[in-house]
Amino acid sequence: MRDHERVKMTVLMCAVCLLGACSDSIADPPTTTALLTQPRESAEPVGGEPTGESAETDAVAPQTSPPTDVETVAPSPIIPETGVPGLDSPDLFCASWSQWAGSYQVISVTSAFGGGAPADVAGLEVIASTVVVEANSNLLAAWPEEIESERTIGADKLFGPLTRRLTVALEALESAGADEPMLVTIRTAWLNALAARDSTNPEFSVDLPEEIWAVVDAAVTDFLSRLVPFGNDSSLIIEADTHPIDDYIASTCPDQGTLLGSEVSG
Repeated sequence: MRDHERVKMTVLMCAVCLLGACSDSIADPPTTTALLTQPRESAEPVGGEPTGESAETDAVAPQTSPPTDVETVAPSPIIPETGVPGLDSPDLFCASWSQWAGSYQVISVTSAFGGGAPADVAGLEVIASTVVVEANSNLLAAWPEEIESERTIGADKLFGPLTRRLTVALEALESAGADEPMLVTIRTAWLNALAARDSTNPEFSVDLPEEIWAVVDAAVTDFLSRLVPFGNDSSLIIEADTHPIDDYIASTCPDQGTLLGSEVSG
C-alpha cells in the first residue's frame, strides 16, 4: 500500500473458493428456467361449427381451469454482478453473513491472486476488522433456530478463525490512534466498497482520507508484528464439517451460497 495506491487495490475477482480452500461443500447458485405459460390457441370445432344456444355459450364462456400440460416455475432471484449480495438484507443473520463473508472474500482473493505485498493484504484486514468483528457478534446474536445445534461449531470453527485474527487487527487499529468517529468512517468506507464491488472488474477501491491512511499504515506495522501474513496463517483452514450451516445459508440468504467456501478435513 505504498504511495497510497491502496485506494485502487487490485483484486482478481474470479470464481474461486474463498474461506481458506476449495471443497465440494460449495454449491453453485441454483438456476431455474422459468416456463412461461402461454394462452392456448383456439381448437378447431369437432364435427362442424357449433350451433344454437351451445355456440352462443361457447363464444362468451371464459376458460375457468388452467392448462394442465404446462408447468410454471418461479425464477430464482438474480445475483447481481455489482455489490456483495445481502448486505442490506432485513434478516440480521443474512446481512451479517454477507458483511463477514464478503470481507473474507476480498481479503482471500487479494492474498491469493492480487500480487500485493503482505502489507497490502494486512491493510485490507485492518480496514475490514471494523466490519468483520461486529458482523461476527451479530451473526451469533441472530443465530437461527433451525441450526441451533450448529452454533458452537459456527462460532468456533467457521467464523472464529478469521474473527479472532481480525480482532487483533482491530486492536492494532485502536492502538494506532483510531478513535470512535474514525472507526465509524473506516467501517462505512469498507461497507461502501463492498456494496460497489464489481465482480467483473479486477479493481477494489477503498476511499479514505490521507490522515486515516496514516493511522492504517501504523496499525499494519503493529498487526504484522503480532501475526504472520494472511496467506501463511494455517489457523484459517476450517477443520470441521459445516455443511448444515452452509446449506442453511445457501437456501435462506440472498447470496444463495455464492459466498460459501470451506475446507473440511478428514
